[in-house]
Amino acid sequence: TAQPRVRTMEYTVEGPGLKLRGGAVLDPRGDGTWSLAAAEIDLAQWFDWIAPQLGSAAEGLKFSGLLALSGAGTWREGAMGGQMAVTLREGRLEDPAHKLLVEGLAGAATIEDLRTFRTAPAQGLTWRGGHYDVIAIGPGRLEFAFDRESLRVNGAVISLLGGELQAGSLVLSLTQPEFAITAEVRGIDLGKILFLLPPVLAEAQGRLDGWIALRRDSAGVDTE
Repeated sequence: TAQPRVRTMEYTVEGPGLKLRGGAVLDPRGDGTWSLAAAEIDLAQWFDWIAPQLGSAAEGLKFSGLLALSGAGTWREGAMGGQMAVTLREGRLEDPAHKLLVEGLAGAATIEDLRTFRTAPAQGLTWRGGHYDVIAIGPGRLEFAFDRESLRVNGAVISLLGGELQAGSLVLSLTQPEFAITAEVRGIDLGKILFLLPPVLAEAQGRLDGWIALRRDSAGVDTE
């Protein structure tokens, strides 16, 4: 190269559920730039390794799906900087401890700063359905942003109990994933929530609009 002792390299890594292709340009101290042209990761095979990097928020979770990555940045004194584009398709999230299952997850995020793991402000995630305990969850979408410490939800819409639930913004700590939020419900089918109602309302019919308080703590998600 034009600069003596500068190392220019390309790499390809292939293994069970894993493909990586990229390169780097490094000086004699090992500092320089890196690039990840393309990566594909099967989360069913790799999530047990990834989960500890995500902290306590990922404890007990089961995650599958196909993750695609690309990015570029700097390498200085053993620390990686730069940006990364992340795409998820056919994701499946299961939280057995809280009886939660979400399937058909798909979305994309741009990590603007790998040092702090900070994303761009408005990223998107959708899903096909699932359940929370005995309550079926329909299609939904979520707008979010996150960094290494917190997840900011800008808004969420979930098809639920024959109607729709809309949640506003909240900030959730990734080290202590607890929250309380008030969400709006529209068109909830009373026939689908009879098991939650007093016996005197056992034959209730119609649609329900209103507000519901959601809380998540160490015991799981609760409503009122």
